[in-house]
Amino acid sequence: MITPQQTQLYSGVKLKLEVELDRFTMTLREVLELRAGGLIHLNKSLGDNLNVRVGGTALGEGEIILLEQRMALRLAHLIPMNSAARVKP
Repeated sequence: MITPQQTQLYSGVKLKLEVELDRFTMTLREVLELRAGGLIHLNKSLGDNLNVRVGGTALGEGEIILLEQRMALRLAHLIPMNSAARVKP
């Protein structure tokens, strides 16, 4: 359990937050044919949940929304700290 004192002590530590848009496999030929301006078709649709990781560890899922002409992430759910689901890929 993290104490309030520990939270205060480490509150300034910067962590890498990742939002995973998609994962898929491409052939070497497809990778070599990639060009600026080309399209990569994703398997996600608007409103689908995206994986969120902190320091490579699963944090939860969220969905991309538009907020004042900019994208934002609405967290749909968080994985409990003691869950086995919080593993690195």
